[in-house]
Amino acid sequence: MAVRRVLAFVDRPRERFEAAAPFWTAVTGTRLSSRRGDDGEFATLLPQSGDACVKLQAVGDGGGAHLDLEVDDVRASMTRAVALGAAVADYHGDWAVLRSPRAGRSASSRGRVRPGGRRCSPAPASTRSASTSRPTRTRRRRRSGRR
Repeated sequence: MAVRRVLAFVDRPRERFEAAAPFWTAVTGTRLSSRRGDDGEFATLLPQSGDACVKLQAVGDGGGAHLDLEVDDVRASMTRAVALGAAVADYHGDWAVLRSPRAGRSASSRGRVRPGGRRCSPAPASTRSASTSRPTRTRRRRRSGRR
């Protein structure tokens, strides 16, 4: 599994997103991008230099963090992760939600294996745990432009 890019998402309940954004930009010394997504649920923390790899995401419930892993071959990456102990929580053909091994209620970690577009969507509610952690997503990387 060749991971091309790792993106970190800070997930905040939709009603607290506006309050969380100034905190995260101040802590990281970044500025906030314009909001995007069907419901304005995504924004990027834009550093003065370097890769903009930390995103904020407004979610329906809970909060926490998750990773998106961009890969060339979603099925092969998912198969390898399962062989290493991950569990498939949700599979959609071109992307999947994975749970890491030994993830309990208080330390759940999940991930999405996803094609490499720059667009992200929240994990389906059925894949969330009672913990504050959210899914990690793995995406197949597009060869053309970035978002």
